[in-house]
Amino acid sequence: MATAYDVEPWTDLFVASAGAGAALAGLAYLVRLRPGVGDQARYAAGREATMLLGTIPFVIGAISLLLEAGGGLYWIAVGILAAIAGGVTNAWVLLVEILR
Repeated sequence: MATAYDVEPWTDLFVASAGAGAALAGLAYLVRLRPGVGDQARYAAGREATMLLGTIPFVIGAISLLLEAGGGLYWIAVGILAAIAGGVTNAWVLLVEILR
């Protein structure tokens, strides 16, 4: 299959970004596993979804770039947009809680 770019020099970057994305997702998940003060299940699930939506597309994109299939750059773009949306959502919730 012909690609628009030569994959060989980028292989280390793809592997490193997949590993870094997976490590950061795991670290963020472990940090959020610590016991909270009265966390409700729905609130905890929302926090997990916000975190995973911002990190998992980067891992998928790096793996698909490494495999030269699956639209890797599209997944990375989705990851960027999801991370921005998650950040805006967290900032909005913080502002609402401060004003309360």
